[in-house]
Amino acid sequence: MYPCASECRVAPSLLGILLFEAMVFGFSIGINTTNAVFLGTPPPGGYGFSQFAIAGAYGTPIVAVLIGEVLGRYFNDWVMNLSIRRNNGVFVAENRLWTCYIAIPLYICGFLVLGASFQKHLSVGALVMGWGIAEVAVMINTVAVYAYCNDCFPTKQGEISALINLARTLGGFSVAFFQVPWAMRNGALQTFGVEAAIVVALFFLIVPALQLKGARLRERFSIATRLTELQDSKAINSISISQHRRNKALDDQKRRRAERIDSTRQLDLFAGLTLGPSDEEAEGDDDAGPDIACLQPLSFPKRGKKNKGKGKARNALDVDDAIGKPKAARANKQNKWADKCMYAELLEMNEGFNASRHVEDGMPDDIETAWVAVTPVPVGKRCLAVTHQASGIAGVVSNTTLRSRVLGKALMQPFPSTLPPQTVLDCILDENWRYNGILHVLDVLQWKAQDLVECDTPFRFWWRDTRLSELPNFPPPTNAPGVQDSTTTSQSSYQFPYPTSFVPIPYHTDTTLPSLTNTLIPLTRTSRNIPISIPTPLTMNNDNDMDIDENYVTPSAGQLRSVLTEVKPDGMLLYVAQATYESGTSPLSSWVPLQTYVNHTHEVVASGSNAVVSESPLAIFERLARRRLALTQSGGAFVGGLPEVDMISK
Repeated sequence: MYPCASECRVAPSLLGILLFEAMVFGFSIGINTTNAVFLGTPPPGGYGFSQFAIAGAYGTPIVAVLIGEVLGRYFNDWVMNLSIRRNNGVFVAENRLWTCYIAIPLYICGFLVLGASFQKHLSVGALVMGWGIAEVAVMINTVAVYAYCNDCFPTKQGEISALINLARTLGGFSVAFFQVPWAMRNGALQTFGVEAAIVVALFFLIVPALQLKGARLRERFSIATRLTELQDSKAINSISISQHRRNKALDDQKRRRAERIDSTRQLDLFAGLTLGPSDEEAEGDDDAGPDIACLQPLSFPKRGKKNKGKGKARNALDVDDAIGKPKAARANKQNKWADKCMYAELLEMNEGFNASRHVEDGMPDDIETAWVAVTPVPVGKRCLAVTHQASGIAGVVSNTTLRSRVLGKALMQPFPSTLPPQTVLDCILDENWRYNGILHVLDVLQWKAQDLVECDTPFRFWWRDTRLSELPNFPPPTNAPGVQDSTTTSQSSYQFPYPTSFVPIPYHTDTTLPSLTNTLIPLTRTSRNIPISIPTPLTMNNDNDMDIDENYVTPSAGQLRSVLTEVKPDGMLLYVAQATYESGTSPLSSWVPLQTYVNHTHEVVASGSNAVVSESPLAIFERLARRRLALTQSGGAFVGGLPEVDMISK
């Protein structure tokens, strides 16, 4: 099979609508041919029109085509505007086909009236009305088909017009060969009635199916997808499977971004629309809380309806939502924060050759130029930090909720923080947060209602560090519970009631092999010492017997002591620099843990005994990086196998 053959493939959705249009338009060409015969045939077989009368009668389809063109345009605009209003500003190409539901009843009426006029010798008025209604229906349907196909393939409008004209031409010329003898033998009513029935049958077989599955068929059988699959089948033999999946995921992100941009550019056509939100809808929007920008194409189903209840306290709603209060109406509905984190895949590494005798170690081929490293990643629990609009002083009023990565459930009660409202951060809750109050910030999805998921990785990390450095520092509360210290019984160790320090995890754009082996990998094995502020035990002389509420006691600068806390490392994260933030498990992010997992072992002969020990994935990564560096320095030439790397002396 030749490679160019894939370019000639047509999506099944396009084939179906072309067949439907060929029959609709073809039968209309057939009646124009048949009408000349019946109009010129003397009675009782026809009307016995003269040549001039027949020419005048053909003014009917001319006027009908103009009327159908105008009606088709306004019907399509009406359907489009109605669809946009009902889908919150989103328009899907398959909604164009609703106009066909208007054209089909007119098509049936026109064909039956025209057939009855010829067979029953009705008045010329009935003939003109049936003929005109049929042509109007054909034009309304044709306008809808053109609009639908052009919306499906916006970059192939020339090819689409050629294919539709080809279908119309083939249908029209083929029908003209058999329609006249058929009508003369069995009557015009039977002929036109059967043709209308064929069109109705094709309509019910094709149009509803396209409205339900058209978007998926376009995605699956598009020319670009077929070409990509053909190229992937050839390229997958020369690159690793992981690299292939990363390339495909990055291409999908670029394609979705281009589709969103194209959709946004068409918004000026709808600038005059007025959706007319009511006061209840405006208040419901406030209660809905911050949303993450949708990462799927606009043709996907929208999320559930927003809460539009009036007169409900904002804080009460947030508290109920944070502690996971059961709601009967939403018992089976997935939490909107579930699986929103971009979760990295474990970097698959191996030592050996591929079929072409090239080194295939599983490390990304472009790791030196197209990746960003985040290290050392601390030990802790992955979560989302979500803030909402709260009335009160920042850092005093509870405005932040931590949500679990998988289920999106609240990990603790809402707590105050200095984060701005409508902010969503990808975080790691430190394993010792009770004693250091640290919440490690890995990535940023939204900042003050500004979506950042469409930004590339280096920009998101730069934004994260810049904005977090601008936040004011508030001391932790003094009324937190304490436990007896292990060294002395007279002093209580402080316990944080909630995280108070938002610490960004360091990122590094220099991922060259020397930087990896000499800086980043050793850094991944090193614990971080982070300064934190802890309140000293508060003593108060209550000589005047004055009642003081401890909830409002805030430590002063003299009541705080600064200590260093040790944060243990867990591994290294690698991000594709060009990638945007993607919810769920993504091949565009790779995880190199410091400790091995149960199913990843490496045989090592220990001194004095033969033992099988679990080798750290980071150690394997370091060995492969040093090996690749040695190959690079030697010009890629090696004899008899891969160069050995002395890990002990490094």
